[in-house]
Amino acid sequence: MLAAIARYYVNGGFFMHLILLTAFWTMAVIVAQLVLAKKYDLAPLLWLSLVALVLLGVLGTVVGITQAMDAVATAPPDMKTAMLSAGIAIALNTTSFAVFIAVPAAIASGVAVTISKNLRGK
Repeated sequence: MLAAIARYYVNGGFFMHLILLTAFWTMAVIVAQLVLAKKYDLAPLLWLSLVALVLLGVLGTVVGITQAMDAVATAPPDMKTAMLSAGIAIALNTTSFAVFIAVPAAIASGVAVTISKNLRGK
């Protein structure tokens, strides 16, 4: 199981690191929203973090598909299949990883915003 997760993460390339860092940032903002609920409203920052997660996934998709098409156009015939599949793997892994992180984060941020509004009496 752990080997499959590690392979999934490695096949996503650089964007997996960015998505993971953005996910940690989003979780920190969710906790801050709950802890600082009576003083501050961090909902706009939460939604910005969620949008950044999804857009990083989309950017990974674009880069992966670009790499795949570049491989088809320029790679030697014996390397085309491997390079094409590597580009498609980056595209699919970054998109699915970003969505996999963004959906629970969106639910958690909605709950956090609702709880903080109730604490402030709004």
